[in-house]
Amino acid sequence: MRKKGDKYRPVVTVLKANKLTPTKVLISGNEFVLKREEDEITKQDYINASRKVRRQRIELDNAYIKIEQLKKENLKLLEYKKAFEASKSAGVDLPYVKGIY
Repeated sequence: MRKKGDKYRPVVTVLKANKLTPTKVLISGNEFVLKREEDEITKQDYINASRKVRRQRIELDNAYIKIEQLKKENLKLLEYKKAFEASKSAGVDLPYVKGIY
């Protein structure tokens, strides 16, 4: 058995490499992986991403609500426009609403 301070040459097998840098190696039966700081997702990064997704969902929900409101408003305006054109051809005056045409 080896003691503290003993020197030896372990057998290293490169399992995976990125260009010339070994990223996964096998040393004496144990696998080791090279991890970079930028590769790790921290808890704060996860929290920030969750908040961003939540905000985007709220904005999307608000946009859908606004679209539905605009559709209803548009239908009302189209009905009024049809009624206005029909009354115009019949010779009856309806109040003018700005922005219909």
